[in-house]
Amino acid sequence: MTKIQVITIILLASLSFLFACEPTEQKAEKRVATFPERAADMTVYEVNIRQYTPEGSINAFAEHLPRLKELGVEMLWIMPVQPIGKEKRKGSLGSYYSISDYSEVNPEFGTLEDFKALVKKVHEMGMTIILDWVPNHTAWDHPWIQSNPEYYAKDSLGNITYEADWEDIALLDHT
Repeated sequence: MTKIQVITIILLASLSFLFACEPTEQKAEKRVATFPERAADMTVYEVNIRQYTPEGSINAFAEHLPRLKELGVEMLWIMPVQPIGKEKRKGSLGSYYSISDYSEVNPEFGTLEDFKALVKKVHEMGMTIILDWVPNHTAWDHPWIQSNPEYYAKDSLGNITYEADWEDIALLDHT
């Protein structure tokens, strides 16, 4: 191998190495951020469906999406939309966090189809949606109370318990 061939090989190897090694800043720019990373800088708006409009429905709220988008909202944080338990209910409306069925939509707000249409519209507008969900307890009339009482925290007498003064919820046992 001639001296020129050796120098050419070394030069080509060096150039290949240089172009393969981008500065860290450029690599970070090319990497796709995960949802939590993107969400950190988003403008979040908490939505209480029941109180947002006089109708208190999903469809009535959906009419306000363009205005929220104009205000710069990027993420909607929806308070629980599931049915609220009736047993041991606090007041006439009950607590959003006393959920009687995690897989349904509160009929006072609309239907599951209404909610799916809301999510679709939010996504089409380039916004994100998250649901407020507390996996710490259920309503007293949640089906698990009957079908899986072992899911719940119990006192020394074996009775299902609740937290502090939240008598409207049955505490789940995560042990």
